[in-house]
Amino acid sequence: MNRGTRWTIFDVLAVAVLVSFSALRSDVGTDFSMYNRLYTSLVPSLPWWPQIQASQQEVGYSTLSLFLRELTASPHAIFWASALLTVVPAYVAVKRESRDPGLAILLYVLLAFYVSPFNIVRQGIAISLNFLAGTYLGRSRLMFIALNIVATLFHTTAGLAALFQWVAYRWKPNGWSVLGISILTGIFSTAVFAIPTVSSWLARISPRYEAYVTSADAAGLGTYLLVVAQIALVILCLYLSRKTGVDSWLGIVALSLVFLVLGIQVVAAARMQYYFGIFLVLLLPNQIAKMERGANVVRFILIAGGALYFGFHLANYGDLLPYRTYLGPGGAP
Repeated sequence: MNRGTRWTIFDVLAVAVLVSFSALRSDVGTDFSMYNRLYTSLVPSLPWWPQIQASQQEVGYSTLSLFLRELTASPHAIFWASALLTVVPAYVAVKRESRDPGLAILLYVLLAFYVSPFNIVRQGIAISLNFLAGTYLGRSRLMFIALNIVATLFHTTAGLAALFQWVAYRWKPNGWSVLGISILTGIFSTAVFAIPTVSSWLARISPRYEAYVTSADAAGLGTYLLVVAQIALVILCLYLSRKTGVDSWLGIVALSLVFLVLGIQVVAAARMQYYFGIFLVLLLPNQIAKMERGANVVRFILIAGGALYFGFHLANYGDLLPYRTYLGPGGAP
């Protein structure tokens, strides 16, 4: 692995571009207006703790917002901070573990892990911090726990994801085990979410979670697209593992299918797959780097397929187009 690889000017420029493109957006993403409104509604001159308690957002995000609000009234500040906390941890994770950082970052963009936080801002931060924490699995339990605690302060789902990852890291999946656990998940979720006490229990954790389960929203085209794409990628990973050996990230990536199956039943559960699917940007380049023959063909197919997926994702998911910036004509002040 390329652990401890020194950063170059290319890395600095790549991070600057990725952060800036995210932070400079204006009214791009389903939650943009909500976070803009939440930021401007904060009053830093008043006691912070009552405002944090009254907020439906996690304590980490609320505290960060109040801290920035103390410094500036401009709502752009929270999007710059969110972009930094989303891009930098993911980039550091790639630099720590990838045999081919260039391909890994390209997949990070093409497989939509870069643009998905435009719609799930807090969870996007948590996913990136959890992703970085995952690179310490099997190496430093303290760092894995510490980073996931910070991630949980931005979105409570990070704690659950960390628990599953700790187990899945030791799992050496094959096609039959992945198929079996996906089918069982579908059967189990259909039965469990039909039990009224489940929604009551989720309501005690957060009213938002109860709303997710009781929502009548059906899985849309985006969810089914994600399921098909993820199945194809997991099959590719399983195929490559027969040639290159089972990689540590394979079990975590395979577990993403479980949450996509849950997502068909409860749409919001599909978001959990990002915690697991993002490890594709480490797994696939590392597997390709180990190939003795055919690496360029696999790389070309992966990039071409990723480009198609990225285009379809932009066109069909979460108000990502047209892209607007507050620096342009008609942008926010």
